[in-house]
Amino acid sequence: MLSFLKTLNINCDRYTRLHLVFTRALHRAGQAHRELLQVCRTRDPEQASAALWKHINEAGESLREFIKSRRERHPMTEPTQKSRERSRSNGK
Repeated sequence: MLSFLKTLNINCDRYTRLHLVFTRALHRAGQAHRELLQVCRTRDPEQASAALWKHINEAGESLREFIKSRRERHPMTEPTQKSRERSRSNGK
């Protein structure tokens, strides 16, 4: 399981960092990670798995809410005809 967690951490690192920076949740994340460590120290794989699953889902939901609120405050506009033509001519 440790190998799986290491791979998961490597693959998700950039998203994790973005989440923490943009949501300003560094303190909350530190507390959550200390709680995960405590659960791991029990050596109960079922409890550790459930705690990790809960942590990942809560972090994902927090990031989803953050993105939603940013989109509501700063809606993206449709590209103009000119910018679409420029993109086509540049091969994009």
